[in-house]
Amino acid sequence: MLVTDEVNLRYYGIESRTMRAICEALTNNTFVQKVDLKDNKLSTDACRYLNDLLLKNNQIVSLSLSGCRIGAAGAEKLRDAISANKCLKMLDLSKCDLGNEGFEHIAIALIDNEDVEDVNLSHNQLDEPCSENLRDLLARSYTLKHLDLSWNSLYSAKTWKTLIHGFDKNNTLLSLNLSWNSLGTECLPNLCRLLSRSQSIEKLDFSCKYYMYYN
Repeated sequence: MLVTDEVNLRYYGIESRTMRAICEALTNNTFVQKVDLKDNKLSTDACRYLNDLLLKNNQIVSLSLSGCRIGAAGAEKLRDAISANKCLKMLDLSKCDLGNEGFEHIAIALIDNEDVEDVNLSHNQLDEPCSENLRDLLARSYTLKHLDLSWNSLYSAKTWKTLIHGFDKNNTLLSLNLSWNSLGTECLPNLCRLLSRSQSIEKLDFSCKYYMYYN
């Protein structure tokens, strides 16, 4: 049995059958708290095995799937575990090709989860159609402290008219990364509202090499 607190499997090119064996080995492990699977392209079957692991294991507090390209189908497979797990604190889903459809599964799961504090959703092709799900996540999460939404396309006025209602109801968020979303003057009024009304945010990242401007 592994007695380390971290399993680092970055860049291994893990296949589904290998993922199954890994998950079975970790199911009853009481030592491992961090699992890093960065840049392994995980199939829907691999996500299903991971879902089963997270439903049974109550020790894993940090899971990185950055660059695993699980897509909407993989997100759906992980939905039950993300929703029900009572131990997970950090979830990295950056560069997972979620899109708006995949994000819907993740958002619903995170709303149900009462423990996750740190979520990375950068580089996931999120844009206007995801705004209602994101609003609901912001409004209904009571534990989320750190949220990375960088490198998406959350810049339209309609997006921010929706999102601001979620931010208005959120009292837990400490840091928010919105860099490289091509934010422009259309969303400026709501960004100002966010800055003036938030009682919790300590760090807000708008950095970008350029901004979108409108006449």
